[in-house]
Formats: sequence, structure tokens, C-alpha cells
Amino acid sequence: MGTVKVTMPIAWTTAMLAWGLQDFLPGYKASGAYNAAILNVKWGTDYLLKTIIGNTTTPTNLKLVWQVSRAMLPV
Repeated sequence: MGTVKVTMPIAWTTAMLAWGLQDFLPGYKASGAYNAAILNVKWGTDYLLKTIIGNTTTPTNLKLVWQVSRAMLPV
């Protein structure tokens, strides 16, 4: 299975939505969007936790993948 690099965008979006909820709570409640926003934050945090914890049970199935820019590679 290939790697899909969506963890950082989802983390950023979830954090911004959570901060928006904190800062503008009365507006979310008045517009009726509060419950949907809470469910979206929950989905984002659940997804991110699953990427950290994973669905594997044996250490041999674990795989670490990270992205390094070409500027950081040794010459």
C-alpha cells in the first residue's frame, strides 16, 4: 500500500477548526454549526491518533516514512 501524505494538512485543519470553535463559540452555536464542527474535530483527531497508533499488532509490520527536502540531504 502506498503512502498518502495528508497528515500535516489534516492536523493543521483540525487545529484551526478547534481554535475557531474556542474563539467564536457563540457564533457557531447561533448558526447551528456547533455540532457539525465538533464532529469534524473528533474525526480529525481520531484519524491522527490512528496514524500514530496504527492498526498493526506486530513490530515487523510497522513502517516509518518521512519526507526530507533535497536541501537537507548530504551532498
